[in-house]
Amino acid sequence: MSEMNDPFEASQKKKLWKQFKALHETFRDSVNLITKYVPNVSDAPTIKAMDSIKENLVTGKDLIYKILTDEYNQMTYPEMQKKYIGLNNIYDILTQELEEYFNKKKKDT
Repeated sequence: MSEMNDPFEASQKKKLWKQFKALHETFRDSVNLITKYVPNVSDAPTIKAMDSIKENLVTGKDLIYKILTDEYNQMTYPEMQKKYIGLNNIYDILTQELEEYFNKKKKDT
């Protein structure tokens, strides 16, 4: 049954679109926060870690934007849900990396 014939799937897809939009804003806000964070320029490992995490966040943000603007109409709800879960997990991993990095830095000082 196509989405147009299934009001439940269409409704779920709209809700998921809103969740994707919120996740996009979360990725964007995290990128902006890391961009504003200016590590000590003599601390090359911190700069490298921040750049790597920021690059991954930008990639995730761009993927979400592409889903919201280009792929939304062609994707089924289950396809969108899989991508949402995957991108949400990526965000969790990146924030966990940040937390672990700063906890390690705290212990080292």
